[in-house]
Amino acid sequence: MAGQYKASCNLSRISARDLGWPFGVDYNRNEALQRTPSPVGLKLRPPGAPPFRAIRIPGTNPIPRLSESTKIIDRQVGRNAELFAESIAKMESPEERYPYLRILISIVEQAHPELNQAPKKDRQVANLVAALGRHLLDLDEIADVVRVRDEERGFFYD
Repeated sequence: MAGQYKASCNLSRISARDLGWPFGVDYNRNEALQRTPSPVGLKLRPPGAPPFRAIRIPGTNPIPRLSESTKIIDRQVGRNAELFAESIAKMESPEERYPYLRILISIVEQAHPELNQAPKKDRQVANLVAALGRHLLDLDEIADVVRVRDEERGFFYD
């Protein structure tokens, strides 16, 4: 029975034209590119037209781009943490910044475990986080968040 199907379906003789793919051309890629019509039969741009440009939507901020000349402040924390700190600095109220500061502080503490035993840890972490945010964040606000996190874990300040 299997022999009947094999004899009746000789796939080596079926061409792309028989299947109608793509648009009735052979498998030769260059020929397919030349003969394949554009969608709806229309060209998207006339020949010699300038390339498409990105449209800036009013009221939106473009994606922040750090140039190659911008040095990473702390390689252990990384560039993403810097961008995160800058976006936190753009928030208006301390209540809005608080949960994100907690996340950023935990990232810094994981990257720098030596700060857990440092004297005046709250100030040292606050200075590092402020430097990540290009000093747009308030040092006292960051230090307060560090103190709250430490008090939740059982470490108290004088």
